[in-house]
Amino acid sequence: MLLDCRAFTCTIHAVSWTNETMDAAWSPRYGHSACGLNGKLYLMAGLLPQPSHDIWVSLDGGRTWGKSGTGGTAGWTPRAFASLTSWQGTMYLFGGSNLQQPLVDFYSSTDGEDWIQLQHAALSPPARTLAPMLPFGGRLWLFPGTEGPSGGIWWTTQNGAAWTQVASGNTFGTVRQFGVAALPHSLLVVGGFSRDVKGRITYDNEVWNSTINLFCEKQGAVCGSHGYCTGVAGVDAVSAKCNCDPNYVEASNCTIKVC
Repeated sequence: MLLDCRAFTCTIHAVSWTNETMDAAWSPRYGHSACGLNGKLYLMAGLLPQPSHDIWVSLDGGRTWGKSGTGGTAGWTPRAFASLTSWQGTMYLFGGSNLQQPLVDFYSSTDGEDWIQLQHAALSPPARTLAPMLPFGGRLWLFPGTEGPSGGIWWTTQNGAAWTQVASGNTFGTVRQFGVAALPHSLLVVGGFSRDVKGRITYDNEVWNSTINLFCEKQGAVCGSHGYCTGVAGVDAVSAKCNCDPNYVEASNCTIKVC
């Protein structure tokens, strides 16, 4: 298989693409992770073809790259297919695979140089690979990966010190390796594939919307993009209510219906 090091960026309207470099400084790879933080672009890990833990950073949108981390590597072990996102000024990395087993460790970094392994709570997500992870509604959400829906959907607001599993996490069946997108008031699970008992694969084109399960519509409250629900929303509507993201600048003006 031929791999290349091209890095592309797009215009704000995504109507055209520009090839920023034909030969990026990092080695050809796949199964890597990338995200932006504080105006910088980070790329890390992946298969070279063996799992790696090198970290690269670009200050100019992908045109040039330099090594980040201690000696150009992270404090976590080599891996590929890890979950990576940025939230509230910090990058978070969860799990992945070392090609022998899925991983369950969870790390954070504010600069790509120093990484802190976060406490593994007694109740926390099991190991997973290729799992979507994204911030939404004042929480950091982690979805099932290649291993399938048995691992469930989880969220944390305390840097992983405490996790909550969503009771309705397996609503969309056995589909795995799906896409997740955030809308103003809900999350969408899109596509993926499922495998039957004989190992046969079926590709999926369904779209699932989380609105009722994650927010408070049954109580007549819409938290908005700067709020989150407490209680068991969609199940225990009496205890479900909206709280405002404490980082929202107008949090003092919040009401139960609008954040």
